Amino acid sequence: MSPEEISAAATIGLLLVTAVYAWLTWRLATHADKSAEAAREAAQHSEAAAAASARSAAAAEAAVPVDFTVTATATTSKTLVHLMSVGSNIFIHRVELKILVVPSADGEVYEESGTTTINGGVFLHAGEQTFAVINKEIKTGSTLLGQALVTYSLDEKGQTRERRVSIGRITVDAL
Repeated sequence: MSPEEISAAATIGLLLVTAVYAWLTWRLATHADKSAEAAREAAQHSEAAAAASARSAAAAEAAVPVDFTVTATATTSKTLVHLMSVGSNIFIHRVELKILVVPSADGEVYEESGTTTINGGVFLHAGEQTFAVINKEIKTGSTLLGQALVTYSLDEKGQTRERRVSIGRITVDAL
């Protein structure tokens, strides 16, 4: 074989190797594109599943019974308004009180308010209680009317919710 024939054969061989390489690269690119599309579809399905799961969790949380009962105790310098969790275990983060006080003697009706913030929340089992404070003595035997705005969550760092609790005709007891 002459050097020209060897050169021609090598060129044809190189052309065939290049053609196979180009064909394999095209197949690899096609499959990579299909794989990327499948990954996009999987991400969309995962997003839809996560949204459905969040809606389901929200519906389950909405069905958790959360309510409170309220009593009051007077001391010499302040009044403790006791909140008892009824129905569920919860974390209480804040209590805002707005109360009308009807004194036991024929005195005037007056308004008292107080806010108690509990850093990190306090955990209450159903049936347990905590208290909010009004930094003023309210006479024993007085009647309280009003409301408490309770900020609570179902777990320590979870989304907080508010529940308005009516305080109706509670007689203040002595400590």
